[in-house]
Amino acid sequence: MNTFFAAMAFFVVRDLGLFVAIYFIGLPWLITVYIRSKHSFLNILLLIEFAVVVNFFLVLNVYWSVLIYKQLNRIFTRGQ
Repeated sequence: MNTFFAAMAFFVVRDLGLFVAIYFIGLPWLITVYIRSKHSFLNILLLIEFAVVVNFFLVLNVYWSVLIYKQLNRIFTRGQ
């Protein structure tokens, strides 16, 4: 049961929490900074790179969640 609760905590906190943080907090901030931009081209390029890296991190967490789900499925079905 501890494995199950740890996996559920990972799914909820890491995946859903990161999704909410990226798309409901980070994306509006990024758009606001870009629109009000008085920054150099390099700063804008760094903001875009940051956005790409954070989205890749979200994809990687979802992949880890799929692997955890498969492991839990194997544990609870005992490999059948």
